[in-house]
Amino acid sequence: MKGSNLCLCEPFPFEEDWLEVEPSFAWGEYVSSDVFFDSIPNELRPSTAKQLTRSEYASLHSQYTNISGHCDEDKLAALICLLGNAPKGDVVEIGSLFGRSAFALGWLAKRFDIGSMISVDPWDTGKIQDQGERADILNSEINRIDFEKVFKSFLLNISVLDNTSYIRDVSVKAIDTYSHAALKGKLLSKEIKPINITGKIAVLHIDGNHEYEQVLQDVKTWEPKVIPGGWILLDDYEWVFGDGPRLVGDEMVASGHYDCSFVYSDTLFLRKPILPG
Repeated sequence: MKGSNLCLCEPFPFEEDWLEVEPSFAWGEYVSSDVFFDSIPNELRPSTAKQLTRSEYASLHSQYTNISGHCDEDKLAALICLLGNAPKGDVVEIGSLFGRSAFALGWLAKRFDIGSMISVDPWDTGKIQDQGERADILNSEINRIDFEKVFKSFLLNISVLDNTSYIRDVSVKAIDTYSHAALKGKLLSKEIKPINITGKIAVLHIDGNHEYEQVLQDVKTWEPKVIPGGWILLDDYEWVFGDGPRLVGDEMVASGHYDCSFVYSDTLFLRKPILPG
């Protein structure tokens, strides 16, 4: 309008767009630097052939951080390195909620030609047990969560990946669905195109109920499917609301069944021994 005092807002819209993505480029710069690689365990350092470009790191970071979830940037960095060292096979996650870590695992499994990614979660209040007395503040909020909406958000977040699907059930029942699907070589889930699966797990990320008995049950149910050289991750090994993951993890380390174990971010990483030859 002629003579008006209107002016463009600040910051300038194009600059505002850049300010939104700048942190992702800065993070991509960091994780592609020698400073970052010197800070991680040797067993997690990917070969040069399996390192991403700074723009790829930034793109993954941007998409990952725009999904609701508690996994932080350190966990994303660890997953990048982990999938850069994983054998070929299925990637399975127990407990996914909105799908932040599921997206990262599926994206990386595709990028590094590992295999398919399967999320296991009931997304159902009636099938979720409490996580112990120390987690009362979490337990008290369960009935307020509309898990149907959470599940729809999960589908929205992972549907852009053609190697990622889900089993909507509790862990101890989902194993049968997974095993039967593996016999056919394909997993069919509603609203997702069928994905190829092998029944041989390269990476198992356990982030379900954190009560000791529940974590132990998840390990006993799924760990036998992990192949030599494959990885088991216990999320929240260091957890302020309880010690279930830590107790189970310490027992696993003490068993001597793994040739490598360490804690990075808040997660315990264990690797099944690589077979000789």
